[in-house]
Amino acid sequence: MFQVSQNGLDVVGLLIERLGSNFRPYLNTVLGPAVDRLGDTRETVRDKAHYLITKLMEEEVMDPQPLFEKMQNGFTHKNGKVREEILVLLQNTLNV
Repeated sequence: MFQVSQNGLDVVGLLIERLGSNFRPYLNTVLGPAVDRLGDTRETVRDKAHYLITKLMEEEVMDPQPLFEKMQNGFTHKNGKVREEILVLLQNTLNV
């Protein structure tokens, strides 16, 4: 089952690369499930979710500050792994 999540995140990542800033209308549809995948038990799925969220910033779909404001519920997510991964993502973004 994890392969479905992993492949789905790959496909959306490729769409983000292809569409760039034109992906913005689909952001709200994709962002919530991507944040939830940060808490997956498989490391590969978590890595793909990190990649997808990073791609949103790299391809200028949304600037980092508004993106983290949209992901604000991730900081209080019921899954502790999601909270941890959001903080790692924030730290990596600040280090760039």
